[in-house]
Amino acid sequence: MQTFCAAMLAIAASAGDLECARQDRASIPTAEWGYIFYLSTSGVPEEMQAELAGVVAFVAASASREVLLERQLPQRVENSNLWRIDLRRLQWDWRDWRRVLKRYPYAPGNSYPLVIRADWLVVELTDAFSSDSYYRLLYGGRNIPKTRDQFLRFWKVDNDKTFRFGLIEGASGVSVARTRWIENRPTANRGYAWGTRDSSVIENRTDPLENLGGGFQHEAEEWIVGIPKWSETGARGALQVYFLANQKGERQERAPVSIVEDHTRFRGLAEIRNAGSCMQCHATGINEPTTNQLRALISSGVDLYAEQKLQQALERFHFSDIDKEIRRNREDFADAMRVCNGWAPEENARRFRKCVDRYDQDLTLEQAARELSLPPLELRLALAYASARNVQLGARLSALAHGRPIPRSVWEGRFHDAAAVVQLWKSKQ
Repeated sequence: MQTFCAAMLAIAASAGDLECARQDRASIPTAEWGYIFYLSTSGVPEEMQAELAGVVAFVAASASREVLLERQLPQRVENSNLWRIDLRRLQWDWRDWRRVLKRYPYAPGNSYPLVIRADWLVVELTDAFSSDSYYRLLYGGRNIPKTRDQFLRFWKVDNDKTFRFGLIEGASGVSVARTRWIENRPTANRGYAWGTRDSSVIENRTDPLENLGGGFQHEAEEWIVGIPKWSETGARGALQVYFLANQKGERQERAPVSIVEDHTRFRGLAEIRNAGSCMQCHATGINEPTTNQLRALISSGVDLYAEQKLQQALERFHFSDIDKEIRRNREDFADAMRVCNGWAPEENARRFRKCVDRYDQDLTLEQAARELSLPPLELRLALAYASARNVQLGARLSALAHGRPIPRSVWEGRFHDAAAVVQLWKSKQ
């Protein structure tokens, strides 16, 4: 039986991408090479490459603490499918970046790749349940918030109850119980902050309407903070960061589907995952609430009973002009989006979802060949050659040669085996 070492070959990028990256880096002082990396769009069909480039620009900027947008956006390497990033400009610590790259399934051996697939990075930075890469790059490995209070303090969100306002939403499209608490808090950095509280069942102890001051029990929280972003053109906007928490305010990477549901189905799942579900759901930034339940009750003739001072506080919270704040926040989000990739927020969310779904879908022989940088016929011949020589391909790779797609998760684990098969076949030609 013929055997081989999978590490003998790993195609992290096409030979053209790698050579182009090396040539571009050669124009940069050697002392800076440790901060320079390249994102490749070669792994998707040509007609989809511009779309992927726009999506990765949005995702990279959303995972950066840097304020000036132009510093965060990947820079196109002329006449190539490569986009250069500088870790310093993104405020990504090189040690955290190396931790991220350790998870890169297409890396050659144990080395740190110079060229990284853009579609892989999009998924890696938007599914915090699969890895901590989103938190690690955004906050730095030593500053990842473990609780809602740490998250709010990090982004300078004011905790003064005097300035909070919000509503009790009815007919919510996210909350399973259809009722959720929504509140706005001021920030010290000219951004914005919104939080929600949800429960699986609304009863006396979990009903916001029975606890208008907010002192009710709940099971899950979602927080969205708009981080100010500026452009060299003078435009000012905001991109959003997200945080999910349980009833104790402790961070969780996914919210149970028994409490809230992601109707956009990030990665095909109903549970809400940070931050991809939030990016797909909050297409325009901050979503408009369906109804103000308390306002609706009062309009129907129900009196709001409370001591006068308390009543004033409750009315200030529940009856503030929330629509005006949402419009402003959405305008800021749209302004930042235009600088990132030139798209309207709804278009960005649609394209983001397409890129994630495309990466996650099963690979055909044609797509697998593209990711190995060779024509489909050559991959079929390479697999057939290895099979004829009793190389243990496994069921999935063998089936790929017969036109049966291979799941992405399996492909990531068998990529190096497929690459080694290709090298074996080419060495005999």
